[in-house]
Amino acid sequence: MHWAQRTRDRFPDGQLYLDLRGYGPERPVEPGDALSGFLRALGVDGAEIPAEPDERAAKFRTVLNGLNVLLVLDNAGSVPQVRSLLPGSPTCSVVVTSRDTLPGLVARHGARRLGVDLLEPAEGFRLLETLVDGRVAAEPRAARELVEYCVRLPLALRLVAELAISRPSARLATLAGELADERRRLDLLDGGGDPHTAVRAVFSWSYRHLPADAARVFRLWGLHPGRDFGAEATAVLAGVDVDEAGRLTDLLVRAHLVQQTVPGRFQLHDLLRVYAGELAADWAVDGREALTRLCDYYVYAASRAVDVVVPQEKHLRPSVPLPENEIVDWPDRATAHAWLETEHANLLAVAGTGAGYLRQLSGILWHYLDVGGYHEDALELHTHASAIAQETGDRASEVDSLTLLGLGYWRVGRCREALRHLEQALAIARETGNLQRESYVLNTLGLVCRGLGRFGDALLYLRRALELARESGDRTSEGLVLVVLGCGCRGMGLFDEAVTHLERALRLALEMGDRTSEGYARVNLGDVLGALGRREEAIRLLEEGIEHFRETGTHTSVGYARGMLGDVHRSLGRYDAALAQLGEALKIARETGGRVNESVALKNIGDVYRDQGRFDEALEHLEDALAITKETGDRGVETRVLNSFGALAWARGEPAEAAGHYREALAIAIETGCRSERAVAYAGLTRLSPEYVQMRG
Repeated sequence: MHWAQRTRDRFPDGQLYLDLRGYGPERPVEPGDALSGFLRALGVDGAEIPAEPDERAAKFRTVLNGLNVLLVLDNAGSVPQVRSLLPGSPTCSVVVTSRDTLPGLVARHGARRLGVDLLEPAEGFRLLETLVDGRVAAEPRAARELVEYCVRLPLALRLVAELAISRPSARLATLAGELADERRRLDLLDGGGDPHTAVRAVFSWSYRHLPADAARVFRLWGLHPGRDFGAEATAVLAGVDVDEAGRLTDLLVRAHLVQQTVPGRFQLHDLLRVYAGELAADWAVDGREALTRLCDYYVYAASRAVDVVVPQEKHLRPSVPLPENEIVDWPDRATAHAWLETEHANLLAVAGTGAGYLRQLSGILWHYLDVGGYHEDALELHTHASAIAQETGDRASEVDSLTLLGLGYWRVGRCREALRHLEQALAIARETGNLQRESYVLNTLGLVCRGLGRFGDALLYLRRALELARESGDRTSEGLVLVVLGCGCRGMGLFDEAVTHLERALRLALEMGDRTSEGYARVNLGDVLGALGRREEAIRLLEEGIEHFRETGTHTSVGYARGMLGDVHRSLGRYDAALAQLGEALKIARETGGRVNESVALKNIGDVYRDQGRFDEALEHLEDALAITKETGDRGVETRVLNSFGALAWARGEPAEAAGHYREALAIAIETGCRSERAVAYAGLTRLSPEYVQMRG
């Protein structure tokens, strides 16, 4: 890393770094996951990343071809873990670090091996002299002994120095004698000075100087499935109160056995995590009980946090028993949401500790992951939950996980996969006779069919979903269905019916205090009013909806609403305001992987540039938008983009090309039943030639 920093100018196209976690307590990084992360870092959109690892590797090599990039692949566990990450371009360089010699990289890929040796004795002495006060100069012989007992490892020397500093009255010779004793017991220098053994020995030496209660906390930290933790998690692990957990943590911070990453959050160095886990294995019963307490706490806390954030959907989530240590207190929605954001990675890590936790967290976290734009995390979690439900024959859970998978695939623009999962979910829901679940599946099917341009099917699904929601008395689901039904009618150009549904949804949401439906009802009603020419009303509703989404942490929908607001500003000729809103909409869509929202934002930006006479920029954005609609299969947006192409060609004085685009848009609009876009296409064709007035559709 030091070398990479010093040689930045040699790699003008950038540097990529990844800890492959080949050695450590966590699961090693899979090559496919590593490639996905690298491709995203290189600017490849999530939906363009191939599903198969071999195809990802090929895409990675293609993107890097001709670039001058440095890859630092740290902590590799094996040759296969590295092989598919090699770019294959002579303009790129790769540095791999590992505890293994990785002979396959040398033999098959022409790597040059460089052994990283221990510090020279003089270097170790200087390091100790820098870290400790004048006692090194006063006791040079003892200092040299300490350097050798630490096998000249910098980390071990830092631990020795910290102990010396913490005992200002002790002689270095006394400390050297203690370390010498550990060498005999733990064979500090055995095995040719193996660094792993040496570090373990020095950790042991530092660990054994801890008070018993702090030592226990250190051991238990080795069981934590995530990478960082706070005082609450420490308290649950140890079975103590938060104040005591804070006191013990402070002791360990001072001993340099844990580092504070941000105020209130702590992390063990990877090697320390390994060592702590080994110690915990010797206390198996205590460790099992502590880990169970911790996971139960995280699941319960997540459930409570989501209850505070989305209280109206509490009845849709699995019930979670009160854990042994209830340390959960969120006075408001913002605090609860902040906790979910902080513990996001830990919650996913807990899901990986057992099937029971995974299934619970799939049902608890789905709304948070969905509105927060964590679509890939959601897809992974729900995919595993679906497999478990299928294996165990839990049909109700299978419906839920398949529905959530359908929602997740729709969010990232993979509508056909979404449809497949939802059709399976609908069949099982009808088989089990659960009207509430069937209503939710039908509502999600309505969303997806609308995206695919199957507006007739969408309305059939949604009207049946509304009947079932009312039949089962589920007013929360009724409100959500009314919103989606309004969106479906808007997509078909049935604006008056759309307004009726959305106004009902808004009234119902306000009656129930349903913040989720309220936000969606406001922004979609604003969108319809904008299409009807009631633009100032539309702006007010959209701005209210955006503020609402900000308050509730609904990140994905902030972008969705900004895209609508930008289009209304464009229709009023407020181009700067329009581009500001649409630029944010595009940014959020790309951050969250929302391909449909991205295509709409690109289309609307293209329309602004057309109105400004910036035709080349308009064409570029419309081409990008059209490519996404082809990829996602979103026929509704495709029609709108094609009509925009027609308007652009007309503005550029290219009537023949304009006619071709309008005809293509008209054909799709007739096929999908979208009256509003059919009218736009007819209007464009009529402007080109009055004979089109006679056309029928």
